[in-house]
Amino acid sequence: MKFFLFASAAALAYGQVTYQDTSGTILRTDNGTYGPALEEFHYYYNQWPIGLAVSSTGRLFVCYTRGQYAYTLGEAVNKTAEAPYPSAELNLPVSVLNTSYNGIPFGSADSNGLISVQALYITSKTSDRDETLWALDTGRASIMDSQEKQ
Repeated sequence: MKFFLFASAAALAYGQVTYQDTSGTILRTDNGTYGPALEEFHYYYNQWPIGLAVSSTGRLFVCYTRGQYAYTLGEAVNKTAEAPYPSAELNLPVSVLNTSYNGIPFGSADSNGLISVQALYITSKTSDRDETLWALDTGRASIMDSQEKQ
């Protein structure tokens, strides 16, 4: 009886395991010799990015949710630090995001500054225009505090 129970349990366990036959598929794998080596380019510590764009010269532009962060669009200036881009003055401080709804910063009367950049895109240089960084600003500082602890 013990053998029967053991054999039955082993058969059930084997029946639960499935195997995928990959011999007929083309799998893309990298053994570390394909393409350039991975490079650690930048580390984030205080602000967590939601989007980034890299220029043809290697400049890294980053956007962040607004919340209480000091800026919403920045540029990585070295491996561990970012700076507001194009300037701190154009990244409107939370204190001037003067329209609120239930105490939540909602927008600004200043249409000349950045409120909450959500996406970045860089167009290539052409014969009649330089490389261009495009930024999509939602105009809404926050729906909830983006730094609220869960």
